[in-house]
Amino acid sequence: MQITRAQVKQEGLNTVYDLIASFGWMVGVSLFAAPNGIAPGGIWGISVLLNYLFRLPIGTMSLLFNVPLLILAYRVLGRTFVVRTLRTLLCYTILTDVIFANPSMIYRGDPLLAALYGGIFSGAGTALIFMHGSTSGGTDIVNRLIQRKYPHLSAGQISMVLNAVVMCLAAIVYRNINAALYGLIYSFSSSRVMDTILNGIDMGKCVLVVTRRPQEISRHIIEELHRSATILDGKGAYLQDEVSVLMCVVRKPQFYRLKKFVAQCDPGAFVVITDATQIIGRGFRPIDA
Repeated sequence: MQITRAQVKQEGLNTVYDLIASFGWMVGVSLFAAPNGIAPGGIWGISVLLNYLFRLPIGTMSLLFNVPLLILAYRVLGRTFVVRTLRTLLCYTILTDVIFANPSMIYRGDPLLAALYGGIFSGAGTALIFMHGSTSGGTDIVNRLIQRKYPHLSAGQISMVLNAVVMCLAAIVYRNINAALYGLIYSFSSSRVMDTILNGIDMGKCVLVVTRRPQEISRHIIEELHRSATILDGKGAYLQDEVSVLMCVVRKPQFYRLKKFVAQCDPGAFVVITDATQIIGRGFRPIDA
C-alpha cells in the first residue's frame, strides 16, 4: 500500500493536534488536579490516586491501564480507532511523565480554583482530541464497548457510574470527602467546556409557539429580532380547533424579548422552549463549516 504525501501531511497534523490536546489535558491533571488532591474521573483519576499512594507516574499508569482496553477495542472497534487512540495516549504519557514531572510546575492553592481551571484545560484538550477523530482512551473506550453490548445505556449513564466509583475511591484515599466534591466540580467544568467547544458558540433557543396570531408574532421576529420563522398548520386535540404552530430559533439574548412579545400579543399562546446546542444554516454557522 503506497502512502501519499497528503496522508503523511494529515498524520503530521493529527500528531500536532494530539500534542496540543495532551498539553491541555496535562495542565489540567498534573498542574491543577493531582497536586491539590483532586482525582478526575475514569482511568486518569485512578492513576492520580496511585501516584498519591505509591508515587507511580501518572502517564505511564494511564497507558498501562489502557492496554487491555485497546486490545479489546481492536477486536470490536477496529484498527483505526486503536491507532489514533494509542498515538494520543503516547503523547499524553510523554508530556505527563517527562515535561510535567518537574515539581515546580504545579499549582498549590485554592482547591476550588484548581478544580475549575483544571477542568477547563482538560475539557479543551478532550474537545480537540474528539474534533480530529481520536479519543483519550479510558472511559471513552469503556463507553463504546459497553454500548456495543448494551445499546440502551447512554454514554452519560456509563460515565456517571464510572466517575462515581472513582470519586468514592478518592474520598477514601485522601480521607476527605472534599476530594470527591472537588472532583465533581472538575468533571462538571470539563464537560461544559468540552460541550461548548464541540457544539460551537452558536447555541440558542428553539421556540415553538402554538398561537392564533402567527402573523403578528412572525412579523415581530423578522422586523425586531432579524430572524425568521416557520408557520405550521395544526389542530388542537382537545377542542379540535385550528391553530398555528410557529417555530423559530433565536439566540439566548433574543429569547427574552420574544417571550415578552408573545405574552403581550397572545396571552393564550402555548410556548415550548428547548436548548439548541448547535444551530447550522443561514444566519448562524454555515452548513458546510
